[in-house]
Amino acid sequence: MSGPLTPGIAMSRIVLTATFAASMLLLSGAMRAQTGGAAPDSATIVKRRAALTADLRSFAAAQEAFFKDYGHFARSVHDLVELKKLEVSPGATIVLLTSSDAGYSAIAIHGEVPELVCAFWLGKSPPPLGASDEGRVLCRVPATGARAP
Repeated sequence: MSGPLTPGIAMSRIVLTATFAASMLLLSGAMRAQTGGAAPDSATIVKRRAALTADLRSFAAAQEAFFKDYGHFARSVHDLVELKKLEVSPGATIVLLTSSDAGYSAIAIHGEVPELVCAFWLGKSPPPLGASDEGRVLCRVPATGARAP
């Protein structure tokens, strides 16, 4: 088992992972539009939103445990999973956008509802999705693109 990544390497992976996640979101929307695929029903959106919210709360707890052990927040989701501090719901992906000794920000997406994006931030990190409440999960739902607490 390898230890946590160094900050320089971690930041490169964070940027690449965030770019990849954004690309996948755009591609999935374009593919759905081209193929005439049906949008997920509201029950599916509610179910996946609850799963992503729970995953981000688990992620926050894992980050706190990591901080207690190492004196800084994890620089990658892989570090948390590898150390058995985090399990993510099937079909869900958590992307760590920023991480430092003073805070972090992350988003979560689900393959079944790729337009649904939930975000969380803590400490001295920029809030994703314009989230204004530190420590609170905020989701952007696909039907209207509106933010939902």
